[in-house]
Amino acid sequence: MNAADWIETIVKTHHAYLRKELPAIAALTKELKPEFLENGEWQRLEKAFWDLKAELETHILKEEVMLFPSILHIAAAADSGQRPDLKRHDIRESLEQAEYE
Repeated sequence: MNAADWIETIVKTHHAYLRKELPAIAALTKELKPEFLENGEWQRLEKAFWDLKAELETHILKEEVMLFPSILHIAAAADSGQRPDLKRHDIRESLEQAEYE
């Protein structure tokens, strides 16, 4: 599998899944909230979910807008025997951040 295939799999499988399920879970939390309003555990769980949702959405966006296009540029340059433009497509920081997240 080449870089483009891996990226396509990640976007079409994993990112698509999150884009579908995170809003569904969010709707469920809003629906269930009145039943658990006085429960302190529920409030912590709800906050943890919304924090995770925001983090995942940001992570997906960064991958699709910054990291994946740079990987594709570097792979295309390697396939054609050219040097990639690493000033515009330096992926080290993006990879480190993705690993950290």
